[in-house]
Amino acid sequence: MAIYPNTLVYLDKTAATERIVEILQRDGGVIIKNLVSLAMMQQIEKELEDDFHAAETSQGEAGGFKLTFPAKSQRFDIVGRSKTSDQLLMHPTVVSTIDAMLSEEFAIYFGEPLYHSVSKPQLAAALAIKCNPGNPAQGLHRDDTFNHTKHPGPESQITAIWASTDATKENGATEVLLRSHLWDNLENPNLHRDEIIYAEMPAGSLLLIVGGLYHAGGRNSTTDQSRILYTYFYNKGYLRQEENQYLNIARDVVRSKSVPIQEMLGYTVSKPGAGYYKGGDPKAWLRNPGEDLSDLATQFLY
Repeated sequence: MAIYPNTLVYLDKTAATERIVEILQRDGGVIIKNLVSLAMMQQIEKELEDDFHAAETSQGEAGGFKLTFPAKSQRFDIVGRSKTSDQLLMHPTVVSTIDAMLSEEFAIYFGEPLYHSVSKPQLAAALAIKCNPGNPAQGLHRDDTFNHTKHPGPESQITAIWASTDATKENGATEVLLRSHLWDNLENPNLHRDEIIYAEMPAGSLLLIVGGLYHAGGRNSTTDQSRILYTYFYNKGYLRQEENQYLNIARDVVRSKSVPIQEMLGYTVSKPGAGYYKGGDPKAWLRNPGEDLSDLATQFLY
C-alpha cells in the first residue's frame, strides 16, 4: 500500500480537472492557490460590508454540532447579496470539478426506448463567514451529514471554501483530517486529533473538500485578525438541498441571475424528472404571469 505524506497538495490555478479529481478522491481535499485575484476578493468584501456589519455574532459553544457556529463568528447566506461573488459560485474550476464528481448518469427504459439520463449537481447552501479574534475551533464534522451518505463509498457532496483573507493556523485556517473520507461512519475523528493539519492559503485561493472529509473551522488565536471565507456546498442534483434555496432567495433576485446560476440554485429538472413544476421546467415559476412558457416544456427522459 502506498504511503502518502500528511500534507495537503497545493496546485496551480492552471491545474487540470482530472488532476484535481484524482487528489480529491485520494486525499479528500486539495488547495488551488491564487485562483482568483485579491482585487476580486476585496470587491466582494466591499459589497458585503453592510451585511457583515449587521450580522449577529454567534454565541455558540466550541465543538458544537455542525449547525452551531462557534462564538465570535458571523455568517449569512451569500447568494443575492454580492453580484461579484457569483463568479465564485460558478467558477469554471469548481463547476468542472463538481460536474466530474457529482454528475450521475442513469440508463432507464420508459416504454420501448432506452434513455441515458444525466443528473447534474446543484447548490446545497452558501455562506459568507467571518471568524473573529478569539473564535474557538468548530467541532470536527463531515459536510455530507444531511445526505445520509455511507462511507466509504461514492461522494454525494463537494465543498468549496474560498479564502477572502489569508488563512493561517493562527487566525483559524480550516482543520483537516486527510483521507478521513475513506473511514467508515463509526470511526471517531476525535481520536485522530493528533493528525490534524491546517489548510493555510493566501487570499484568493480555494480549498476543495469532499463531503466525507472530517474538517472544522480552526481556532482564531489572534487578537487583531479576522478570517473571512466564502463557502459553497454542492450536492447531487436529485438530493434535497441543505438549505432550501427556493425559500431562501427572493424570486426577483433569482430572476436577475443568469440561467446557469438559476439552474445551480435548483431551478431545473434533475433528469429524468425530479423537481418539475406543473409538468415542466421550474424556471416557469420565475416568469411573469401570462408569459409564453412553451420554450420551457420539459422532456424529462433525456
